[in-house]
Amino acid sequence: IPGSRAAAETHAVTRGSEAMSPESRRALEGAWNRIDNDFDDHLEAIRAYLKQPSVSATGEGIEGGATATAALIEAAGGSVEIIGTSGHPAVLGRLEGQGPTLLRYGMYDVQPVDEPDWGSPPFAAAVRDLPGIGRCVVARGAANSKGCLAAFLLAVQSPLARRP
Repeated sequence: IPGSRAAAETHAVTRGSEAMSPESRRALEGAWNRIDNDFDDHLEAIRAYLKQPSVSATGEGIEGGATATAALIEAAGGSVEIIGTSGHPAVLGRLEGQGPTLLRYGMYDVQPVDEPDWGSPPFAAAVRDLPGIGRCVVARGAANSKGCLAAFLLAVQSPLARRP
C-alpha cells in the first residue's frame, strides 16, 4: 500500500505528535521501521491465511481455518485452544501481558463465494490494482474479517519477534 506510512505520519502529526518526547519519537520511528521491514512477510502471511477456505454455510475448509487461526495466535506468542462445538469449532486464544485486558473478537469463517462477478478466484488472495482504489488483496474475507484478524495478530507478533 504505497504512501500509507506518509499518510499515517501526517495523521500522527495532526493528533499531537509534535508534543512527543524524544524517547516517544524514537519508539514511533522504531514501530514504523518494523512495519516497513515486516510488510512483505506479513502480506504473504495474510494472503496465505485468506487462501484457506473456511466457508461457514458449507463447512468447506472450516477445520483448516480453525487450525490456521490457532497457528497465528501461537506465532504471536499466545496460547490457544480449539474447542469443539455442535457447529464449527471455536478458537480461543490468550496473549498474556501487563495492564488492562483487551478482548479481540474475530471470525475465521466466511460466507459462500457464489457471486458471479469475482475478478479473480475468491481464495486466490490476488494482489490487484483496482481502478479508483489502487493495489489491494482481493479475496473472500480480506476486509471482513479474516484479513483484519491476521493483520492484528501479525502486528502483535512483530515486536515480540525482536526481543532478545
